[in-house]
Amino acid sequence: MLNKYGHPYIGGAFCTDRMKSVPFAKYCQEKFGKGNYITWLGIRTDEPNRLKRANGFRYLADISDFEKQDVLDWWSEQKFDLGIQEHLGNCVFCIKKSMQKVALAAMDEPELADAFINILDTEIKTGKEPVMYRGNNTLKSLIALFSDISRDELASRMTSMRQYDSGSCSESCEAFSCQLGFNFEDAA
Repeated sequence: MLNKYGHPYIGGAFCTDRMKSVPFAKYCQEKFGKGNYITWLGIRTDEPNRLKRANGFRYLADISDFEKQDVLDWWSEQKFDLGIQEHLGNCVFCIKKSMQKVALAAMDEPELADAFINILDTEIKTGKEPVMYRGNNTLKSLIALFSDISRDELASRMTSMRQYDSGSCSESCEAFSCQLGFNFEDAA
């Protein structure tokens, strides 16, 4: 994917589009015909900033008052737990996550960070560092930016800044984000 499209960046989050939205739309158009289906997205009632009205799209919040805690409660009753800390969920080094979440993920998964940096360096042959994150940062520069802060201090700051709350881009990687005009520049 990197060879074909380059690396994702804040204004070009094509990874979700190419891996979710396009295959989904192609399948539905082949199966039901263009315009003959409604796309339902699992955006909850406690995520009002993510509710963007558009033709052909509906939301869980339209039919349910579930909030994040309801989802967590449901998962707590299941026989298994994925055992993933929230900042490590979805794509670990996603461009939509805050710089703090990406830095904390790199602290918690240094081998994965090294592997991702190696893939970026190998697959993107522009001779420049792949600027992917807010503030014209690369993964390497984010790691350096937070290198003087301990892992526990950074995690504590994130908790006090409510970066694990709903709407903080903790669970956001939905298909059709480009079509619905979600602005990840504003995500915390």
